[in-house]
Amino acid sequence: MHRITFKHSLGGPFNIPGANPYPFQDLAANLPGLSRDGAYETVNVAAHNIRADSVSGFTFGSGPARRFVGEMSDTIDAGQIVPGGPSGVLGSPFYVSQLARWLTVQYKPLPISQGAALALTVTTINFTP
Repeated sequence: MHRITFKHSLGGPFNIPGANPYPFQDLAANLPGLSRDGAYETVNVAAHNIRADSVSGFTFGSGPARRFVGEMSDTIDAGQIVPGGPSGVLGSPFYVSQLARWLTVQYKPLPISQGAALALTVTTINFTP
């Protein structure tokens, strides 16, 4: 029942799902949007009305714009994902290239070299258990 629709301000072919060249389609004719997990006030938030009492009541139009996970250690291990993709050009293969991973809470590796991170360091705080 949890579904999301990405509505573009220009509408039409820019919406996901919508009249566009991408494989993402409404769950069914009477169930618009893409199926996804998540719930009210969870890490994988699904910002539907807390008093949802209908089939479409669990539909929402927002969520995390960018998810980032980074491991705090001597080596930097990080991942990130955005809903959609890095391109805003309809028809580009990168318009929705990350959406499948975003829907299933998967991440793309974010390579950050230790040298680059250290070069940008302003302050260091060490946490010791």
